[in-house]
Amino acid sequence: MAAAGATLSVSSTRAADEPAASHASMRDYAAPAIDRPRFGIIGMGQRGKSLLPLLLAVPDAELKAICDVDPVSLRESRLLLTIGGSRDTEAHTGSEYAYRELLERDDIDAVIIATPWQWHAPMAIEAMQAGKHAFVEVPMATTIDDLWQMVEVSESTRKN
Repeated sequence: MAAAGATLSVSSTRAADEPAASHASMRDYAAPAIDRPRFGIIGMGQRGKSLLPLLLAVPDAELKAICDVDPVSLRESRLLLTIGGSRDTEAHTGSEYAYRELLERDDIDAVIIATPWQWHAPMAIEAMQAGKHAFVEVPMATTIDDLWQMVEVSESTRKN
């Protein structure tokens, strides 16, 4: 999604050994059950496409939207969705930030992030800030500061 060698960084004011300010820890947190979870997938390259059959096999789960900057990846994903019986999944594309349109949707509970590494932390943080749970491919982040910001946002939004 980003140009080769480009980095995205999210800054945190917390030192690596400093505890969270006023947010309750997520250590023992269990999110309320969602009877019919509604997902979006950001990143429909090889890994994103490989997750489609797994997600479509989850009972009562709905895949509401997919997102990628590559029209070929989106076209291939839509074909896989049609074969899998999911015809109502919307696609978001057009820029590196088209994922924000997906995050603005009210009909998505959680997003799966299967993008290049430098996008994992910023997208997960924005997803939680938008009220969605974020399922992130590894590595979850590429800097300690990004990891701390993910913890802070998770604690403040009660999303994980």
